[in-house]
Amino acid sequence: MTQAAKDLNMTQPAVSKAVSELEAFYNVTLFDRLNRRIYLTEAGEALRQYADDVITRFNESVSVLRDRTAFQTCRLCVNVTVAESILPQLLKQISEKLPLLDLHIGIHNSSAIESMLRNNECDIGIIDHRNDQLFDSVFLYEEALGLFASEQYCAKTEMEPEELLNYRLLLRESGSGNRNATESLLHALSYPSSKIWESSSDQALIALAESHMGITILPHSCVKDLKSLHEIHLDNTQLKRRFHLVSLRNKYLNLQIRTCMDLIHDFCKDI
Repeated sequence: MTQAAKDLNMTQPAVSKAVSELEAFYNVTLFDRLNRRIYLTEAGEALRQYADDVITRFNESVSVLRDRTAFQTCRLCVNVTVAESILPQLLKQISEKLPLLDLHIGIHNSSAIESMLRNNECDIGIIDHRNDQLFDSVFLYEEALGLFASEQYCAKTEMEPEELLNYRLLLRESGSGNRNATESLLHALSYPSSKIWESSSDQALIALAESHMGITILPHSCVKDLKSLHEIHLDNTQLKRRFHLVSLRNKYLNLQIRTCMDLIHDFCKDI
């Protein structure tokens, strides 16, 4: 409360009174007060998200109404697989067609991007969507995952799923789209977590596989030009990811962001 008062150039009692009035108005408790510290309650967190949206809309209105030629900002977050496969070509097209767009890029796993969307830390994201009712989503494209290994580690090109228990798996971290696409297979096999090596980087997993450390499961786009690894086909098993363009439902999106979303959608039609 004291720091907020300094930031707002107000007295501390005035800030406390404003918070009390908000709590009375909404008939909720916005903060838990423990050991001389305050913590947002669930209601407080919900109100903070609305407040962030109000402030964002206000800033957008200033930019748009005062100067319609001003740069408009778009915060785009993509998951690691998208970043390592299509992002460079996508950014080139966006920059050519939207030169006035002030584009900010973040690269995270899908779970982190969902959290950032909820907290108004990014405007739109490209993730494998898990049907969160807070989001609006548009399907972009589907990609198959494959199992890849070096000849020295595993020379087989076909195997039964149960044979995977004899090998180490090199996988993306929990919460990533790649990992989510493999969870049902791992669960069906009762695959031991102790035999899994994790990384947040597709390229790191490829390097480990090239060093004969295990079998990695990645989208074909990440390994299609590599001659050091070969694909292993699992009988009666298909692993796929569906990528979506996602935004927080009811969030204000300026004209440049909406145009950028259209460009992304059109770009992905050709994948």
